[in-house]
Amino acid sequence: MKESTKEAVIMSKELLTTVELVHKAIKKLEEKNYSHMQEYCIEINKLENKMDRVFRDALGHLFDEIKDPILVINGKRYMNISKMHLINVRMSLIYWNP
Repeated sequence: MKESTKEAVIMSKELLTTVELVHKAIKKLEEKNYSHMQEYCIEINKLENKMDRVFRDALGHLFDEIKDPILVINGKRYMNISKMHLINVRMSLIYWNP
């Protein structure tokens, strides 16, 4: 692969948006301002669901259109890394302790 796939770009942007939301949510927790916490969690969940759909589409693309097995394996590995980053971001919010 010489350039990022469309799905990789979308997942990267969604991951950045999720990290920004988690950062805002943690700031609100530090300020003991809990009024919008549910809204943050709902939005983060929506982003995760969107990334799940993009991830599944990207996997389908890998197996349908790319014939080199090494590229398929590497592509799947990089997408799994991105997915793990999102899970880590979510877990940091769930288990956050001031």
